[in-house]
Amino acid sequence: MDIEEFKRGINEALGGSDVADLCSELVDVIARLPEDRRAMLTYNALSGLAGRDKVDTDMVSAINFLTSSRWALLEAHGQFVADDGSEFSLDDDDFQHLLATGELIHPATGDPVPDARTKVMPYFVVNFPAELEVQAG
Repeated sequence: MDIEEFKRGINEALGGSDVADLCSELVDVIARLPEDRRAMLTYNALSGLAGRDKVDTDMVSAINFLTSSRWALLEAHGQFVADDGSEFSLDDDDFQHLLATGELIHPATGDPVPDARTKVMPYFVVNFPAELEVQAG
């Protein structure tokens, strides 16, 4: 499947909405990114790549769709920033547990992290579906 077929599928799934258009735009931009820039994409970074100056509800909806639907090409991850400024990439189980419960155990100390959701930055990594033909960026 090429990029245009992929975008048509997204458009059909989302019914030609503004979010579908934004998803298509993100697919184009992400496909053109050099491979070394396809990791650690934040909401703000993705918004900027789409030419937007802020993260709005359409952007959040588009990223959620591109993360969790049949048309997913982004994987969600989390980066915990401790009070002392040290950073820890969360494994998928810990990140999913945080999203579901708001609870996080500090990776270094083993102590519960107060207000953990405010100390974790979500980021995204590009993972193109195997059936999608993408030229190296």
